[in-house]
Amino acid sequence: MTQPLDVGVFTLLKKHMVAEIDPFIQTDISRIQKIEWLTAFVAAHDHAICNRNIRSRFHSIGIYPFSPVKVINHVDCRLDFKPTTRSTTPPIDPTPFNKSVLTSSSVDINAIHHTNVALAVELDSGKPLSSLAKKFIKCQEGSVERLHQENPF
Repeated sequence: MTQPLDVGVFTLLKKHMVAEIDPFIQTDISRIQKIEWLTAFVAAHDHAICNRNIRSRFHSIGIYPFSPVKVINHVDCRLDFKPTTRSTTPPIDPTPFNKSVLTSSSVDINAIHHTNVALAVELDSGKPLSSLAKKFIKCQEGSVERLHQENPF
């Protein structure tokens, strides 16, 4: 309601722009030159953005000339209003192989230590490593190689 140009004028501009560009699309032209796009935009602009369309949108919702009855009729006055509640913060990922350690630039040493302990537990279990554990190993391998390149021994 407070943005009548979005609904009435710019939507119409998009519609006319599509109509102007459609011949290019129908001929399978994959790239439109700037001058072709600009020509299409000027034609679409001339059809959509005019005093008649702009005045019509402001008049239809009662903004100009001001018509309080029209404005009130557009407002949703339900009495069963219920305040919205904010969602809770998402729970912390229970696995130690979370996003903070599965990036190549992880610097949270406590998270890395916690994940290393979990990796040791997985290794000691004798079971195949989880895909997250394998990803963590690859990330750490990349970090070690970068550190070595920056500070060769």
